[in-house]
Amino acid sequence: MGRVVGSLFLLALVAVAFLSLIAAYQVPVTSFRQLAIPGVNRGHVIIVLGCIQAALSLPSCLYPELIATLDLIFGSGMQVFGSALAVLGVAWGLGKQKLLLQIFGREDAGASGRIVCVWLCWVVPLALFAVLLGYIYASVA
Repeated sequence: MGRVVGSLFLLALVAVAFLSLIAAYQVPVTSFRQLAIPGVNRGHVIIVLGCIQAALSLPSCLYPELIATLDLIFGSGMQVFGSALAVLGVAWGLGKQKLLLQIFGREDAGASGRIVCVWLCWVVPLALFAVLLGYIYASVA
Protein backbone atom coordinates (compact mmCIF):
# COMPACT_ATOMS: atom_id res chain seq x y z
CA MET A 1 0.00 0.00 0.00
CA GLY A 2 2.86 2.36 0.80
CA ARG A 3 4.32 1.99 -2.67
CA VAL A 4 1.04 2.98 -4.27
CA VAL A 5 0.53 6.01 -2.01
CA GLY A 6 4.17 7.04 -2.42
CA SER A 7 3.96 6.70 -6.19
CA LEU A 8 0.74 8.72 -6.32
CA PHE A 9 2.33 11.41 -4.16
CA LEU A 10 5.38 11.65 -6.41
CA LEU A 11 3.18 11.71 -9.50
CA ALA A 12 1.15 14.57 -8.01
CA LEU A 13 4.39 16.37 -7.11
CA VAL A 14 5.63 16.03 -10.71
CA ALA A 15 2.31 17.41 -12.00
CA VAL A 16 2.50 20.42 -9.66
CA ALA A 17 6.13 21.06 -10.63
CA PHE A 18 5.21 20.89 -14.32
CA LEU A 19 2.36 23.37 -13.84
CA SER A 20 4.72 25.68 -11.93
CA LEU A 21 7.20 25.45 -14.80
CA ILE A 22 4.51 26.43 -17.29
CA ALA A 23 3.50 29.40 -15.12
CA ALA A 24 7.14 30.46 -14.69
CA TYR A 25 7.70 30.40 -18.45
CA GLN A 26 4.43 32.17 -19.21
CA VAL A 27 5.48 35.46 -17.59
CA PRO A 28 8.65 36.11 -19.65
CA VAL A 29 7.11 34.66 -22.82
CA THR A 30 4.11 36.97 -22.54
CA SER A 31 6.35 39.93 -21.67
CA PHE A 32 8.53 39.40 -24.74
CA ARG A 33 5.49 38.84 -26.93
CA GLN A 34 4.07 42.20 -25.84
CA LEU A 35 7.15 43.90 -27.29
CA ALA A 36 5.65 43.05 -30.70
CA ILE A 37 8.94 42.40 -32.46
CA PRO A 38 8.16 41.64 -36.11
CA GLY A 39 8.85 38.05 -37.16
CA VAL A 40 9.17 36.72 -33.61
CA ASN A 41 6.42 34.37 -32.56
CA ARG A 42 5.71 32.50 -29.34
CA GLY A 43 7.73 29.45 -30.43
CA HIS A 44 10.85 31.54 -31.06
CA VAL A 45 10.59 33.16 -27.63
CA ILE A 46 10.19 29.77 -25.92
CA ILE A 47 13.20 28.33 -27.78
CA VAL A 48 15.41 31.32 -26.91
CA LEU A 49 14.37 31.24 -23.24
CA GLY A 50 14.98 27.48 -23.14
CA CYS A 51 18.48 27.94 -24.57
CA ILE A 52 19.25 30.68 -22.04
CA GLN A 53 18.01 28.48 -19.20
CA ALA A 54 20.08 25.53 -20.46
CA ALA A 55 23.20 27.71 -20.68
CA LEU A 56 22.65 29.01 -17.15
CA SER A 57 22.13 25.52 -15.72
CA LEU A 58 25.09 23.94 -17.52
CA PRO A 59 27.77 24.87 -14.91
CA SER A 60 25.70 23.29 -12.12
CA CYS A 61 25.14 20.16 -14.19
CA LEU A 62 28.84 19.74 -14.91
CA TYR A 63 30.00 20.60 -11.38
CA PRO A 64 27.29 19.62 -8.83
CA GLU A 65 29.23 21.05 -5.86
CA LEU A 66 28.52 24.49 -7.30
CA ILE A 67 24.81 24.14 -6.50
CA ALA A 68 25.28 24.77 -2.76
CA THR A 69 27.28 27.95 -3.33
CA LEU A 70 24.90 29.25 -5.97
CA ASP A 71 21.94 28.45 -3.74
CA LEU A 72 23.42 30.56 -0.95
CA ILE A 73 24.34 33.41 -3.28
CA PHE A 74 21.13 33.59 -5.28
CA GLY A 75 18.76 32.28 -2.63
CA SER A 76 19.86 34.48 0.25
CA GLY A 77 22.25 37.05 -1.17
CA MET A 78 19.91 38.28 -3.87
CA GLN A 79 17.35 39.25 -1.24
CA VAL A 80 19.81 41.90 -0.10
CA PHE A 81 20.47 42.89 -3.72
CA GLY A 82 16.74 43.19 -4.41
CA SER A 83 16.31 45.31 -1.30
CA ALA A 84 19.09 47.63 -2.43
CA LEU A 85 17.55 47.95 -5.89
CA ALA A 86 14.13 48.67 -4.36
CA VAL A 87 15.55 51.44 -2.17
CA LEU A 88 17.48 52.88 -5.11
CA GLY A 89 14.41 52.70 -7.33
CA VAL A 90 12.26 54.57 -4.83
CA ALA A 91 14.86 57.09 -3.68
CA TRP A 92 16.37 57.91 -7.07
CA GLY A 93 13.35 57.13 -9.22
CA LEU A 94 10.93 59.42 -7.43
CA GLY A 95 13.33 62.32 -7.12
CA LYS A 96 13.87 64.48 -4.07
CA GLN A 97 10.61 66.48 -4.21
CA LYS A 98 8.30 63.50 -4.70
CA LEU A 99 10.23 61.47 -2.13
CA LEU A 100 9.78 64.19 0.48
CA LEU A 101 6.12 64.57 -0.49
CA GLN A 102 5.55 60.84 0.00
CA ILE A 103 7.33 60.70 3.35
CA PHE A 104 6.48 64.04 4.97
CA GLY A 105 3.43 65.16 3.01
CA ARG A 106 5.20 68.29 1.77
CA GLU A 107 8.06 68.98 -0.62
CA ASP A 108 10.06 71.16 1.75
CA ALA A 109 10.85 69.24 4.92
CA GLY A 110 13.87 71.25 6.00
CA ALA A 111 16.95 69.65 7.53
CA SER A 112 15.18 66.42 8.40
CA GLY A 113 14.11 66.07 4.77
CA ARG A 114 17.68 66.51 3.55
CA ILE A 115 18.90 63.93 6.06
CA VAL A 116 16.23 61.43 4.98
CA CYS A 117 17.11 61.96 1.30
CA VAL A 118 20.82 61.40 1.91
CA TRP A 119 20.00 58.40 4.09
CA LEU A 120 17.76 56.75 1.48
CA CYS A 121 19.82 57.71 -1.57
CA TRP A 122 23.27 56.86 -0.24
CA VAL A 123 23.58 55.32 3.23
CA VAL A 124 21.01 52.51 2.98
CA PRO A 125 22.02 51.33 -0.53
CA LEU A 126 25.74 51.43 0.30
CA ALA A 127 25.14 49.51 3.54
CA LEU A 128 23.08 46.89 1.71
CA PHE A 129 25.71 46.51 -1.02
CA ALA A 130 28.43 46.20 1.66
CA VAL A 131 26.41 43.44 3.34
CA LEU A 132 25.94 41.74 -0.03
CA LEU A 133 29.65 41.88 -0.88
CA GLY A 134 30.56 40.55 2.56
CA TYR A 135 28.03 37.76 2.17
CA ILE A 136 29.35 36.79 -1.26
CA TYR A 137 32.94 36.87 -0.02
CA ALA A 138 32.07 34.71 3.00
CA SER A 139 30.16 32.26 0.79
CA VAL A 140 32.90 31.87 -1.79
CA ALA A 141 35.95 31.97 0.50
